[in-house]
Amino acid sequence: MGDEDMEEDLLSSEVWNISQNLRSGVVSGSRGRGHGGSSQLTSVADGSKEENKRKDRDEEVGERMVVWWWKTSFGVHSEPAVLFSMMRLAGPLRVVAVVFLVGITWLLTSSVLGRDSGSILRHFFSGGGEEPTPEPRPRKYKCGLSAPCPEKHMAFRVVSGAANVIGPKICLEDKILMSSVRNNVGRGLNVALVNGVTGELLEVKSFDMWAGDVSELLKFLRPLHEGTLVFVASFDDPATKLNDEARHLFEELGSTAAKELAFRDSWVFVGAKGIENKSPFEQRMKNSKSSNKYEGWPESLEMDGCIPLRAPLEN
Repeated sequence: MGDEDMEEDLLSSEVWNISQNLRSGVVSGSRGRGHGGSSQLTSVADGSKEENKRKDRDEEVGERMVVWWWKTSFGVHSEPAVLFSMMRLAGPLRVVAVVFLVGITWLLTSSVLGRDSGSILRHFFSGGGEEPTPEPRPRKYKCGLSAPCPEKHMAFRVVSGAANVIGPKICLEDKILMSSVRNNVGRGLNVALVNGVTGELLEVKSFDMWAGDVSELLKFLRPLHEGTLVFVASFDDPATKLNDEARHLFEELGSTAAKELAFRDSWVFVGAKGIENKSPFEQRMKNSKSSNKYEGWPESLEMDGCIPLRAPLEN
């Protein structure tokens, strides 16, 4: 028989003896005191001391019984301190195990239902009510229009500059012709020429109407061919250097606001060479201290629509 088996037999025998003594009301005294066995609780004065000793022995018996049960049930030979440490850890370990199982269940449910975890949590805490259906985003078409253009029409959007900070933008058929990002806009008038039959971009140029030379603008507008589309967007100041000839050239392209355009007005315009009537695509915001959105400048203007392609000219 090994040492461990002998230790178990002694431990179980001692536990059995102590339990029998507790049942009969007799507690065994310490060995080697010469009293020859057990002592009876006889006096009140000694009763309290014996009661404290009995409680200590009861606790010791409980610990010994737990150790004995653990060793005999699981065949584990560990120190009592280790065993009691394991028992103290059992509670927190159960909590961790429960949390782990809940997490695994949640992830599996998310993957099976094909829904994101956030929506599942909202569904759970809201009492299982139906989630509101999000409103569909409005569809955008070319150049950000809310509806598509008819056949043989081109979608466009023209935005004037904001004060002297944000540059203008000209979009045609979902292509940006002029903008600050393309680095082809400047103070004054920003003009894009487009073939009215094919929709092909011909040329873009900006003209400084504050400190520039208006003759450059005149050279640009005079030789336009029949059917050429002209897109104009102002930035900062569009009118200080405009003379009568320049204003008249814009009137021939279909403008009604060019003759009254003034210092720091906002202006967007789409016209064409050879147009019979006035253009329906024009907006002007007058520079006024009482209505200006920015300090010294009116608000930016934004205009969009559909321009019909021109039929080819007959020879």
